[in-house]
Amino acid sequence: MSATEPPQSPQDLLRVRMESLRRRFRARAADDLGAMKAGWASGERDDLRERAHRLAGVAATFGYPAIGEAAKLLDDLINQGANAEDTDAAAERLFDLLGHIAASPP
Repeated sequence: MSATEPPQSPQDLLRVRMESLRRRFRARAADDLGAMKAGWASGERDDLRERAHRLAGVAATFGYPAIGEAAKLLDDLINQGANAEDTDAAAERLFDLLGHIAASPP
């Protein structure tokens, strides 16, 4: 900060920090998408469920409630041992949502 710049308010600092965390979330979402698709294709449900569980917990914090809801549904379906048709549909929905934020500019 230069001598001519006013000090930042706590709200400004928080906004800047949250935007930084949101960018990191989006970058990680792109990584998660690739790993989740690979896990789904190979039948590896544990890593997929863990990633969905994590996304369900944090997505809304960064402004993506639909991703959080889709991730929670997939997590729940895998935990319940739901049929393949239901879990496939939930996975595709989550993958689609993640793909949109992964493809959008920062």
